[in-house]
Amino acid sequence: MSDVAKAGNDSPAKKTFSKEEALAAYNDIVQHASLLDLRLVDLKFKVKHEYFNALSQAENEDGRLEHAFESDLSEMNYDESMNLLIGKFLWSTRVNIKKKKVLSIDAEYYITYSDVPPVDRQHLEAYMGKVGRFATYPYFRGLVSHLSWESSAELPIMPVLK
Repeated sequence: MSDVAKAGNDSPAKKTFSKEEALAAYNDIVQHASLLDLRLVDLKFKVKHEYFNALSQAENEDGRLEHAFESDLSEMNYDESMNLLIGKFLWSTRVNIKKKKVLSIDAEYYITYSDVPPVDRQHLEAYMGKVGRFATYPYFRGLVSHLSWESSAELPIMPVLK
């Protein structure tokens, strides 16, 4: 995870919480928070001719095409006066032939939760890192499928998060 902007009630030193306190704070967020907004705010799609050559020559059967995807909660802010928790997720998928990137999709989503109680930053991060990630992924997964169809890239269906 990248550096996440300061949010919540915390001091420079990270506070230590018992399991019970951490669970109570997390459950407080779960009980009160509501998804307010989820938006795609940036998209970059690039595919090189080598990718299509590999597809047409069935070179992907010998494992030449390497698929990978990742996510990052790159930013998080909490507005205590409005009880809003806002996160920015970066999702990306790549296809490489050996070490050369031949297809890439990068998408950025903003997600906002309302009615979030004021708890320590680490509990807000835990909530956004888990719940926000699971909320944004289906949108990215659908976007990848759509771009694959539009470009005839024949990408495999992305896996389900666990």
